[in-house]
Amino acid sequence: MATAIVAVFVAFFPAIINWFNKPKFTIILKNKEPFFHLSEIINTFLHIKRYSLRVRVENSGKTVAKNCKGKLVKIKDAKTAEEVKDFDPLVLKWVTGNDNTISLDRRESEYLGVVYTQNDKFSEGFFL
Repeated sequence: MATAIVAVFVAFFPAIINWFNKPKFTIILKNKEPFFHLSEIINTFLHIKRYSLRVRVENSGKTVAKNCKGKLVKIKDAKTAEEVKDFDPLVLKWVTGNDNTISLDRRESEYLGVVYTQNDKFSEGFFL
């Protein structure tokens, strides 16, 4: 009996260690820069203001999170807390590059672009 228990423990030990050491994500959003970010394109012919909403994704776990992909999978109404029914999930882009996936080391964070607008007010029109 003891041999069987040891055999089961040895078989599942790597999975148990991986579970305790897995990456954990913390999503941070604040009502200030760089979460609400203004960038401007200025040249001879154009002056475009672009306002962006970003969230910071932090790996607060114990190991590297590889091939992280940001997805917007659910939207809730701020007043009623009801989920929007006619919404299709979207893959979001990381702010630092064109790749849809990145790796986050432990205690490392990166910004994920959620939406942007070229109006002064977020309520007038968004682009994902």
